[in-house]
Amino acid sequence: MRKTKLRPDAFTFPSVISACAGLGDLRISREVHQHAVELGVMSDLYICNALIGMYSRVGSLVDARDVFDGMARRDIVSWNSLISGYSANGEWEKAVETYGAMRMDGFDRLVGNGLIAMYCRFENLVDARRVFDMLVGRDVVSWNTIIDGYYQIGDFKDALQILIMLHNLFDQMDVRDSFTWNSLINSYVRRGLFSKGIDLFKSMKQGLDSNLFVGNALLDMYSKCGSLEDALEEFERMEVHDRGQRLDKATILGILPACSYVAAKRLGKEIHGCILKLNLECDVAIGNALIEMYSKCGRLDHTVCVFEHMNTKDIVTWTSLIFACGMYGQGDKALRVFTRMEQMGVMPDHVAFLAIIYACSHSGLVDEGKMYFKRMEQEYKIIPSLEHYACMADLLARSGKLEEAEVFIEAMPVQPDISIWGALLSACRIFDETLIAERVCERIMAFDTENTGCHVLASNLYAAIGKWDMVGKIRKSIEAKKLKKDPGFSWIEEGYVPDRKFVLQDVEEDDKKHMLFTHSERLAIAFGLLNTKPGTPLLIMKNLRACGDCHTAIKYISKIVAREILIRDSNRFHLFKDGFCSCGDFW
Repeated sequence: MRKTKLRPDAFTFPSVISACAGLGDLRISREVHQHAVELGVMSDLYICNALIGMYSRVGSLVDARDVFDGMARRDIVSWNSLISGYSANGEWEKAVETYGAMRMDGFDRLVGNGLIAMYCRFENLVDARRVFDMLVGRDVVSWNTIIDGYYQIGDFKDALQILIMLHNLFDQMDVRDSFTWNSLINSYVRRGLFSKGIDLFKSMKQGLDSNLFVGNALLDMYSKCGSLEDALEEFERMEVHDRGQRLDKATILGILPACSYVAAKRLGKEIHGCILKLNLECDVAIGNALIEMYSKCGRLDHTVCVFEHMNTKDIVTWTSLIFACGMYGQGDKALRVFTRMEQMGVMPDHVAFLAIIYACSHSGLVDEGKMYFKRMEQEYKIIPSLEHYACMADLLARSGKLEEAEVFIEAMPVQPDISIWGALLSACRIFDETLIAERVCERIMAFDTENTGCHVLASNLYAAIGKWDMVGKIRKSIEAKKLKKDPGFSWIEEGYVPDRKFVLQDVEEDDKKHMLFTHSERLAIAFGLLNTKPGTPLLIMKNLRACGDCHTAIKYISKIVAREILIRDSNRFHLFKDGFCSCGDFW
């Protein structure tokens, strides 16, 4: 163009300057700048702003400042370009100094908000806060940006300090913004301060109770803090307000974990229907959540169906199905799924190996479990974690290989925790192995821990072999530490089952028999038999491990009443049918 003697104008230079910035060539950039000076177009504001941006991108901040200082007239883009250049090149002090000069020149809030956002994006909260404090006439964007910056970086204390200031401003706002509250609720969740998050919601609920953005944050908070009833109630309230807006992916992912935890199968199926209506069934995260929900609601068939209909499967998808098969005692199916996963080219990770060893443990597949444990380390170069060693110890213990399990635990390269010894002690009690059990009890009592379950397990073991002096010693230790044993309770979706406490005491045998009759899983089964039609399968959930006597009793009950009884305890599923259990007594 220059060779043809055509004169570039104000529209030509910005495009050429942009190209120079993209090339990152300082020499060519200065040649274009010089040509603009020679042609006398440096009075054009648009060209000067483009030159500042160009020099900032090629790293020549001195040239950028020279252009800026030589401008007869500046606008907000001029200031913003120079400040951005300083920030992008790590010149934080000069960026703040320039911002101070800009304020004197009359530009403030718009650039200030941009600066706060930029500093937060680079995790420079010190300068972000300095700009925020200097800013006159802060608007809701200013507050939202700084609060969200603290939330994203995790500085919860300062976020709360800003919240105190925000409350004073909030009452004066004509239009209230849900984004601010969402950031603060998420901050509470991140720090585990769930009760404070709930209190916050109660204080700001007016006017925002139908906001989908806030509702999703609340669902996530309720699910993570274990307030499952509140999560379900919040979801139902959101559905009522959904007349004019669509529930989205975040809503679904917030409520499905709650359904999984309490085995709310009916609501889970309703949500599945919503997923189909919203065309979200192809989303991998949604599919994974459905797999978990159905697997924990006693429907392995639905779990497999969702899995097979997913067009895209990630490692979480495969691992979830392997875990599900393990929970139902279908170790052979879990092995086939793992093999299929490898054939599809999906690389198993440490969680996938944990899932397959878990499945082997709950199906008595000792050799297979050992083989996968060895493959994990030798073939896939994955270093076993404490969880992997614990699962292997559990595999050996459940299969009655108690001496091998004890040797394995003692030879572990990592320090075994109390839960590993507790699993071995539980197996010793099942297989009536008192010698190993006493050694394990001594190890458990050496832990200065507040694990009530292991203390109770050791106490029960000593009670079973008649060592009441040790029972008394352990109970005094429990009382001294003010530990509380979780009461056993079960529930069924047909109705409410109150908690039933049971304790192991030094009482007559007839009294012990009566205590066994009131175990919560038996009460739940009785309630289900009374309130469902003959032949209807029963699904019972229990927060603790089912006891051995109940396991035997339920096998007889399933045969007498001619029903399938599915028990989900803290470890796995037990499907009782015709007097047999799917676990094959490996539980």
